[in-house]
Amino acid sequence: MRGQRLPSTKDHNSRKAAAPAHVRYVCYKLCDYTLWTEPEHAPRIGRMQAAQKKLGKRIATLRNQKRISQEAFAARCQINRVHMSAIERGKVNLTIATLRKIARNLDTTISALLKGIL
Repeated sequence: MRGQRLPSTKDHNSRKAAAPAHVRYVCYKLCDYTLWTEPEHAPRIGRMQAAQKKLGKRIATLRNQKRISQEAFAARCQINRVHMSAIERGKVNLTIATLRKIARNLDTTISALLKGIL
């Protein structure tokens, strides 16, 4: 290393090389992939999103029937209020553990929550 000149920052930045064609292709494909996650392009994803929304609506309905605020219900379930909001809007994939907490606090079972949805 001794006696060799290390490239300066200016030298390094001035040598911008175009990305190889395969890198641009991968980037394009990754960007293109996000377009295919829309429900009309991927029916299975659309069905799952519809199921999430139905489940969220059912949870909200049962919670409202018990006259519990979303914030109080989230605290009972030991879930963040923002997360509970996302669950009720159908924006979250629920884990079995979370679904179990919700069902227990609604005095119902997981199977009763999912009945007719899946």
